[in-house]
Amino acid sequence: MTYDKMHNGYKVLIVVCSLILTIAACYTFAVHIGIPTDWTTYRLATQALVEGRSPYDLDNDCQFYNPPWALLPLIPFAYLPSPLDSIGILMLGLISIVGLCYLIQMPVRNAIVWLLTPSVIGCIIVGQIDWMVLYGFLAACPDVLAFFLLLIKPQVGLGMAVYRFVRLWHEDGLLGAVGAAFPAALCLAISFAVYGFWPLNALAMAGQEVHWFTTVWPQAIPVGVAFMYLALHKRDCRYAMGAAPCLSNHVLPSSWMGALLALSYKPKLLVVVSISMWVVMILHGFGVL
Repeated sequence: MTYDKMHNGYKVLIVVCSLILTIAACYTFAVHIGIPTDWTTYRLATQALVEGRSPYDLDNDCQFYNPPWALLPLIPFAYLPSPLDSIGILMLGLISIVGLCYLIQMPVRNAIVWLLTPSVIGCIIVGQIDWMVLYGFLAACPDVLAFFLLLIKPQVGLGMAVYRFVRLWHEDGLLGAVGAAFPAALCLAISFAVYGFWPLNALAMAGQEVHWFTTVWPQAIPVGVAFMYLALHKRDCRYAMGAAPCLSNHVLPSSWMGALLALSYKPKLLVVVSISMWVVMILHGFGVL
């Protein structure tokens, strides 16, 4: 790719990001007339953590289901006045997602296609934090840090956590794999001791009719297991990226970001998938599906 083509490509990427940010900002202001966002939950949970309260004892409309360390990057935004807090978290999500594309050296065209998928746009607009998990997908990410990131949302990172553990087992032996995963596992156990077994809050939602869930659990478990077999057999982490949403009962539209990232090397296929997702979401919004 010539310099001019790359330069023009990043100009287009900047325009796309500006469009997404504009839409997100408009949505943020719309929040003040009664539209709820996931950032509301994260803001309240972060404030509870900072103030020494349990982030898992919020009101019925706001339930936090992630490890407490997921809230640490959000602390600077949790006490900003509204709507600066929402705009800040939207910008953080967008910058982090674009930064991820840069770090994996994703071609600009592929990055634009991935950014325009419903999962990525939805993650940015509602203030979700699935992008944190994707940094644990990076080969350059230190193994100890990667397990902390991948455990933030198992519905996004579980497959890659298993894949990374098995890869480390093959390369460094069982002790090397356990040593890399142990700090995250220890912190997880400590959070259970301090706050109780909080994953039960998410497990309790299994089988409930929730309009924003996109899971096919437990029917999709064999599909997830098949993806993991292919990932380990072929030594291709892209299959592991697609496994996690099939193995969880708590899957949001943004939870498919990792699976869609695995398709980013095939932009034409990703365009078809993205358009199909938009069509399904629109039809669902109108009550057709």
